[in-house]
Amino acid sequence: MKVDEKLKLLETEIQQQISVFDRRQLRNRRLALFYRVFVVVAAATSTVILGLNVDAGWTATLKNIALTLGALIAVTSAVEAFFDNRNLWIRQFVTLMHLHDLKRDLQYYIAGIELNELDVAQLDSFKARFDHIIQDNIQEWMQLRGGTLPNTRHPSGISTS
Repeated sequence: MKVDEKLKLLETEIQQQISVFDRRQLRNRRLALFYRVFVVVAAATSTVILGLNVDAGWTATLKNIALTLGALIAVTSAVEAFFDNRNLWIRQFVTLMHLHDLKRDLQYYIAGIELNELDVAQLDSFKARFDHIIQDNIQEWMQLRGGTLPNTRHPSGISTS
């Protein structure tokens, strides 16, 4: 493969992964925030409802509303703990920043250099760094999910253990 083709492929891959991780971290940030805010608001509302002094006709209705809010808090907290969107958001943000660093370093390397002057070994080094960033993210995701990857070697030579 020609040097210019390798460069184009690497730049395209980096940009695609930046787009993917940008969307993922944003989605997980929003979900994490939603879960936290919902639980706090529902808990506060439930507490206020239970503390209200109302006539006997409303007492049963308000208790049922408070009970329903309590159940929703439990379900939301369980979903939040299971999916762990906050940790996913943080992990994906870190990966996104590493990808931006890689892109910036690659752009700095190629700035002012003619295509025929590009060093294939240096491009391969950037590719290995890219693979390492993605592999680290996969490892972190597996750890968050309580799993492990088998001890294999990536075609680039990076171990997954």
